[in-house]
This record gives sequence, C-alpha cells and structure tokens, in this order.
Amino acid sequence: MRNVLLVTRNFAPASHVSAERATKLAKYLPQFGWRPTVLTGASATVGLAEDPELLAQVAGVEVIRARAP
Repeated sequence: MRNVLLVTRNFAPASHVSAERATKLAKYLPQFGWRPTVLTGASATVGLAEDPELLAQVAGVEVIRARAP
C-alpha cells in the first residue's frame, strides 16, 4: 500500500463541511491502495459542532493533531 499525508485544518469529529470532506477522503483512500495519515490542528474542533460518528468511520487512520503557536 502507498502512503499519503493529508494536511487539513478540520477533521473528524468536527461536523463542518471541510472536516467531513477530509474524513470521507481518508475513509475511502484505502480502497484504492492508499494508506492515509492525517495531520490536523489540535484545536480543530473549537467552535464547531462535533459528530463522533465521523471519527468512528476512520478508526484505522492515523491522525496527528499538532499544536499551533
């Protein structure tokens, strides 16, 4: 399997259109031979609604939450 790094500001469990788009991409990439690793912000869900089911959809995906200064 090939590796890919997804860098996104919003990711699950944030229930925002950009988070859902990145989450769905990470969910379906393995079906096409790609192993995604997601790099996102530590506080990506601040001020956004959360949907825990989105996070459950990508349970096997490595998610790195980086702190920003």
